[in-house]
Amino acid sequence: VPTCFLKGERSDYILDKDKLLINNLFYNYRIVSISNAGHWLHVDNQSDFLKEVIKFCNISTNPLTSCCRNILAYAEKKHT
Repeated sequence: VPTCFLKGERSDYILDKDKLLINNLFYNYRIVSISNAGHWLHVDNQSDFLKEVIKFCNISTNPLTSCCRNILAYAEKKHT
């Protein structure tokens, strides 16, 4: 299952030591750092946050992906 971890570049929520655990638990993952954001990356940098979530939904094979895409497309239109 594809998994994406989003973190703010100014946040210490995901540390280097956590990456080892993530690597052991998730086979297909990526960690994305959102610039100009702390722990509340969805508030601090909403534009980049939405871009990364949309990018992940576009590559995901999850059956809920189309629903996710519709909601995020609406949110992106509203905030761009």
